[in-house]
Amino acid sequence: MSLETKTDRWRENQARLELEEYTGLKVEKIHKDYSHIDWAVMKSSYDHSNSKWDMRLLAWAEFKGQNKGVAYASQHGFVIGLEKWLHLKHMARNTGIPFWIIYGIRTTEERANYLGLFWAETPHKEIFKGGRVDRKLASDLDFLVKLPWHYFTPLNSVQDYEQIKDRLLSYPDEYKRHQALQMSTVRSFDHLDESDLRRMPKLQ
Repeated sequence: MSLETKTDRWRENQARLELEEYTGLKVEKIHKDYSHIDWAVMKSSYDHSNSKWDMRLLAWAEFKGQNKGVAYASQHGFVIGLEKWLHLKHMARNTGIPFWIIYGIRTTEERANYLGLFWAETPHKEIFKGGRVDRKLASDLDFLVKLPWHYFTPLNSVQDYEQIKDRLLSYPDEYKRHQALQMSTVRSFDHLDESDLRRMPKLQ
C-alpha cells in the first residue's frame, strides 16, 4: 500500500518538471521489473566515434514531496523510505552511477526544490519507524531513513543550476577514473579464461 497521497505526487511531478526546465536535462520514467527506482536523469551527449548523439545516463533519481516547509527541513532534514534508499544505493554500487534525491517543498507560502547527490557510500543520519497515521493502519508505518539538511542544495532557477552544474556533471567522470585506477591493479592472470573452465571438474 502506497504511503503517498495525490498531493504528494503532484509535488513530486512539479519538482521533476522544474528540474528539467532549469537544467535542460531529460528525466525518464523507468519501466523495468529489475528496478525499484522510478526515474533516470539523462543528458544528450555526442558520440564522436559513431558520429551521432546519444542519451547518457547521469544519475538515478527519486522525487519526494514535502509540505512542512523549508524551516522544518532545515531543522529536521529530509526522509525517504528504507526500501527505496537501499535500492538506490544498490543501483549506485552496481553501476557506478550516483543517485539524486529531489524534494519538492510546496506549502501555501513556499515553493522550493532541494537536490542531494549521493553515492553508494554516502551515510545516512538515522533510521526510525514512521509514516502516515491518519488512516490508523499498521501497514502505513515503515522504516524511514533520515538525511541531513546539509546534503541538499536549492535548485529553484537556472542560476542555481549553473552554480552546481560542474559538481553534478563531473562526478560520474571522476568516479569512472577512480574505478579505472582500481581496476588497473587487477592482474589478467587472476581471472579464469575458457581453458581454465574446461579444466575444472564437472559437478556430479
